[in-house]
Amino acid sequence: PNGLVQLVRVMTVLCIGALIFTSNMIVSVVWGVMTGLGTIDRLKREQSGMLEQSDEKPIQWRDIFGIGPYFTWMLPMDPLFNDYDRIMGYSTTQRL
Repeated sequence: PNGLVQLVRVMTVLCIGALIFTSNMIVSVVWGVMTGLGTIDRLKREQSGMLEQSDEKPIQWRDIFGIGPYFTWMLPMDPLFNDYDRIMGYSTTQRL
């Protein structure tokens, strides 16, 4: 039983660490979507003292998940976009 107790303690510490890490990543993504500003951009602006001068707008959910039905958001499918070139920020020669 002594080895089992040690295993439970180790697994508890690993699970708590994984939970903290995952929670941090989810909060970071939600913050980026709500502010329209990524982590690296935010850190650069904090360092240069220009964070208050930010003019980025929040990212719309349809720009992330597409215009398909809501139940497809959690499925591993390619999203459909109204204006693919605007979302991606570039056009390929096949799309022109």
